[in-house]
Amino acid sequence: MPGPAAAIVNSSVGRDLIIKFLLGASRDDADSVRAYLTELAREANILPWGVLSEQFGSGNSAPPSVAEIYTDLDTARLEAETEPEARQFMLHIDRMRRVPVQEMADREDRLLITGDPGSGKSTFVKHTAYLLASAAQSQTPADVLATLDPWSYGALLPVYVELRQVAAFAADQKEKQGTVRLFTRYLAHLLDQWSIGSAWDAVRATLTDGETAALLLLDGLDEVSTAQRKLLVDMVNALSDDPDYGRHRIIVTCRPYAYYDMPADHRLRAFAEVTLAPFSTEQVDHFIVNWYRHLSGGPRPQYTAEEVAARLKDLRGAVRRRDHRSLARRPILLTMMVQLHTFKGRLPDDRVRLYKESIDLLLSRWNTRSHDQPTLREFLNLPNLKDEDVERALFEIAYNAHQAEPDSHDSDGEEEVSADITESDLLGWVRPYLNGSDPHAALFIQYIRERAGLLLRHKSDAYTFPHRSLQEFLAACYLTRSDDVNYHVDAAGLVRQDPTRWREVFVLAAGYEQRFGKTSNAVSAVNELCPANCPTHVDPERWTFAQIAGEALLEIGQVAVQRSESGRALWERVQHWLAALVEQPQLPLVK
Repeated sequence: MPGPAAAIVNSSVGRDLIIKFLLGASRDDADSVRAYLTELAREANILPWGVLSEQFGSGNSAPPSVAEIYTDLDTARLEAETEPEARQFMLHIDRMRRVPVQEMADREDRLLITGDPGSGKSTFVKHTAYLLASAAQSQTPADVLATLDPWSYGALLPVYVELRQVAAFAADQKEKQGTVRLFTRYLAHLLDQWSIGSAWDAVRATLTDGETAALLLLDGLDEVSTAQRKLLVDMVNALSDDPDYGRHRIIVTCRPYAYYDMPADHRLRAFAEVTLAPFSTEQVDHFIVNWYRHLSGGPRPQYTAEEVAARLKDLRGAVRRRDHRSLARRPILLTMMVQLHTFKGRLPDDRVRLYKESIDLLLSRWNTRSHDQPTLREFLNLPNLKDEDVERALFEIAYNAHQAEPDSHDSDGEEEVSADITESDLLGWVRPYLNGSDPHAALFIQYIRERAGLLLRHKSDAYTFPHRSLQEFLAACYLTRSDDVNYHVDAAGLVRQDPTRWREVFVLAAGYEQRFGKTSNAVSAVNELCPANCPTHVDPERWTFAQIAGEALLEIGQVAVQRSESGRALWERVQHWLAALVEQPQLPLVK
């Protein structure tokens, strides 16, 4: 029976680094490279954003790995020279031709992949590193590599590096030049951290032998400080130009803001540039199937085949609802939704409860240790920090951002962008909830940079909520729960000032009050917006208020509204307004 070396030689994957070590190198070198590949495969198979809730581990199943739930991603050719151009491109990405990211990785030997936080950049490069490391150790590497389709280069040596760690190493070593030497010194340091420092000589020999090809996967250029970003770009360009390292394939990932904020002559040279597209319906379905396949597999499955079939049917239907559809297209938010579905057996029927439970789940990520990362309290060294303080800080941040933003509604009406929140504003808004401390506010911002969840950095000095609907919901929570707001009067006043900006916030606030036991407050707010009976002739603005009042009443629910005499009168009054509205020659509908 052929041994491992013969199995690899007989495969059709072409030149393979393990052939060299098993057939021509010393046993120590072969063992060193094998140790490197084993550790890389383990590290790369951990989900980059972690499990959003500690509750996942309460059942029989362990958290899923990258390989178990990975879903192929699509890209579009990014046509932008500046950060604002990149943002506009992203708004209309569904109009662009979609090309699988794996096809681009196969086609281009120098590839820059951009994408918003939680779009899947790190998941893609980690999945690629994991498969290449696994293939290089497999007796049937061709079977493993078949997952990378298309892929024309066999079991290349994978080198996965987080660029923020290289930047930290450079700062610690007082390294001022972005060179190949910085890269190799960091790799040696990384292997020491993995307790396999003895593997470095063998790995370096493989990278520089002039024969064995590698794939350098350089993740997270955006996570490097602005001051150090040029250093890392210089390092990548040096690798690309170097006689030894330049023959290797290179993939770099970055958020759009970080790349297009840099001067053109400070960017990567001769790299093809693509950006990740949101999930399609088919990709959403694939992710959901993989998730529940994980829960139904293994020695102690959490669900039977019949239970999985029922859950898949329910969740597929839920993510197609208009309220849920745009959230589900973003991988990090889809992960949140499938976890909610896992724990509760279904997604909430109404969007208010979905947003509330989603916020709770995302907040729990800041309160949960993940792969030795501290909780928010530990990081801030504020053991008495209350969840309510953090929650109220987020309410105020969302409200202030929503109030200050320019009109940001996309013309297509399908996707709307969240407000930009400058770092200076964020510092000022969060400081009062952290003992009025500037250092603690700065640490809070540092923490959310590294643990994307409810706030995402998407420019060098600006942050945003992961979805506009979550921003609107949190702003609605501020209206209903802040001591500084007279909810039912102030909410109606905001709508009168700017109906387009505050429409969704007003409707969500009414729904929130009803869901959590304050229906009379919600009815009072709607009554404040539409207090009078419908006259024969009114200005279009009043029609707009009546329409928004009708939407808010539907969000509260007919049964809840009509439990009181004042609610029944309000329901009838708004009905009359809407009946008169549809008789108008041109309906003044709010977009």
